[in-house]
Amino acid sequence: MSDSMASGSPGHFKLGVFVIVGAVLLVGGVLLLGGVSVFERTVPAQTVLIESVNGLDVGASVKYRGVMIGKVSAIHVAGTIYGVESDAGTSSTNAGAIVVEMSIQSKSFPDLTNAQIKTLLASLAGQGLRARLATTGFSGQAFLELDFLDPKAYPPLHIGFTPTGLYIPSAPSTFGQVMDAAGQIADQLKKVDLGRVIGHIDDMATQGSVTIEDIRQIVAANKGSLNQTLAELPDTAAKMHAAVARANQILHDPRVSKALDGASGLGDSASATLSDVRRLAHELSELVEGERGDVQSIITDLRRTTADAASLAEEAKANPSWVLFGKPPPRDPEK
Repeated sequence: MSDSMASGSPGHFKLGVFVIVGAVLLVGGVLLLGGVSVFERTVPAQTVLIESVNGLDVGASVKYRGVMIGKVSAIHVAGTIYGVESDAGTSSTNAGAIVVEMSIQSKSFPDLTNAQIKTLLASLAGQGLRARLATTGFSGQAFLELDFLDPKAYPPLHIGFTPTGLYIPSAPSTFGQVMDAAGQIADQLKKVDLGRVIGHIDDMATQGSVTIEDIRQIVAANKGSLNQTLAELPDTAAKMHAAVARANQILHDPRVSKALDGASGLGDSASATLSDVRRLAHELSELVEGERGDVQSIITDLRRTTADAASLAEEAKANPSWVLFGKPPPRDPEK
């Protein structure tokens, strides 16, 4: 019996080695296929979304402008981990809030420790780093995208709890913004009085029909004149063509060119004459300026002579004999 046990020991040993190796390979394969590395350093982070995360699963990629830097590690309703109300009927931002936990790969930030990576990401969040839901293509796999946005247009959400660890604020996804815009348009359409709009359209259609009928009546009433005008169009066009041809012939006539050249010469002669007149006027002005003193003296003498002549005329009227015989003889005082 001891011989049979000794002979069976090597088989059991081989079987045990096979089982152990198979288990190791199985565990290694699971870890490899699952993309999990127990030796990889990661930095935990959180973000809070207030929209549907349909299509986003644990293990989804976290990308920065298309470059994968981590994975989604967990997805929770805010109320289950922070004890806040998540009732969709409330008006708080916390209503329906979803907490998404991320594992940021430390190898995406070489030469930095985990503490330095946390400090860096917190600083970048203050400068506009935001997390938002995105998809690869129109209906592809959902993932979490990190990118820089305008912090004034996308400020951090006012949430009623404080996330633990590193917190990266979120921004609405492009699809979410489109759906919100569509919802707003639908709300505006609900407020529109469609019956009144349709009534206006009917009135416009009726007025358009009436206008078309009026045009038809005008055309029918003036059909003869219109036909005559259309019939005369070829003759009118021919006359216009002949007039244009005659105008071109006149413009290109050598006699017209010669006349225009003569007019140009006449203009030059007139310009020379005008220059002579200006020169003569300048000489006269200089002459008058040089003889101004003599002219002034002559004018003064003429004025004096005129005054004396006027005085003599007055004396002649008063005593004509004085002009002929001189002063009258003195009167006798006795007489």
